[in-house]
Amino acid sequence: MGSEGNLGIITEAVIKVKPLPEVRIFDSILFYDWESGVQFMHAVSKTKSYPTSCRLVDNQQFKFGSVLKPAPHSSWEAFVEKAKKFFVLNIKGYDADKLTACTLLFEGPKEEMEGKHKVVMGIA
Repeated sequence: MGSEGNLGIITEAVIKVKPLPEVRIFDSILFYDWESGVQFMHAVSKTKSYPTSCRLVDNQQFKFGSVLKPAPHSSWEAFVEKAKKFFVLNIKGYDADKLTACTLLFEGPKEEMEGKHKVVMGIA
């Protein structure tokens, strides 16, 4: 959501200086396929609970991002990563060749951002 993917010509800009946000909440959501992710984005767009950043990545982008993920620093971290992968693919039933992900960021006043986060995660 936002300006990515929209075509337009900027003819004027106003720069507003704001204080650093009180809170930053990062989250992500997995979807079984691209269509489910698009439905989620559409549902969020109909609310007033916009995240600061909401990015839907397709399967190819998701796989590419996974390849670039830093290597685990310990055998425990490696075990946890393998357990997560097993859970997502074998227990939850995601198809590694279809799943997509949405990354979220909420920045601003703590109560407001926690409320928006709750609404968006409820939609997911």
